[in-house]
Amino acid sequence: MKQQNNQSSISLGCGLIRLGRVWGVDNKPVPSESDVQAFLEGAFELGIRFFDTAPAYGLSEKRLGAFLKNLTPEQRNKVTVATKFGEHWDDDKQEPFVDHTYEMLAMSFEKSLNELGKIEVLQLHKASTNLLEADEIDQAFSFALKSDVSFLGASISDLDTGLKACSDGRLTYIQLPFNEERMELLPVIDKAKISDKKILFNRPFAMGAVTGQPSMIAAYKRIIDLDCPGIVLTGTASLEHLRQNINNFESATHG
Repeated sequence: MKQQNNQSSISLGCGLIRLGRVWGVDNKPVPSESDVQAFLEGAFELGIRFFDTAPAYGLSEKRLGAFLKNLTPEQRNKVTVATKFGEHWDDDKQEPFVDHTYEMLAMSFEKSLNELGKIEVLQLHKASTNLLEADEIDQAFSFALKSDVSFLGASISDLDTGLKACSDGRLTYIQLPFNEERMELLPVIDKAKISDKKILFNRPFAMGAVTGQPSMIAAYKRIIDLDCPGIVLTGTASLEHLRQNINNFESATHG
């Protein structure tokens, strides 16, 4: 993870959706395999140590796995890989679909484990209050923990699910969207701080709608000022943009 000063509990990581499927307001095409590997190698060299992916991100898991296989054991031990299960990818239709049955969750997890080699954080994708109470989800979490997954989490997008996730003793991480247009989840962040949860902040730039250095620094500072332990996930697939993000993030941290 890209670390900041000793007072900050927030680090910068990479969300890898753009490495595997079209995403964001700009609809940029999926980069080539060589460009993806160059990006991941560059991100590692720049100090990024947290990578977030998912089966629903198309080619993302496979491409991240190829990068991870080229790391030394010492390098790999410094990386945190987070993925998900619950939303999947239809290769024929080139679109995601949701299936939270135990059989599908177990199959998805095993495929992810095969692609990635090791998974530190497994999150329930498209989580809901009902799903967090479901026996099938508990069974799937237990199955994953037996395969040496270190931490569990939930990717949420609504207030009720987020608050329930904060009270769920199984979970360490809660992933949620947060930017100037998505402030309704602030109560989740407040509860996470007193519930010993870590937040994975996605969409800090509203899927590419926020541009320009002052606006990007302000977006990062908005998250840093929350003083909630966690990771800000930048969704770029461009090494140039990542360098800018790192500089902006450090400016927000020290500004």
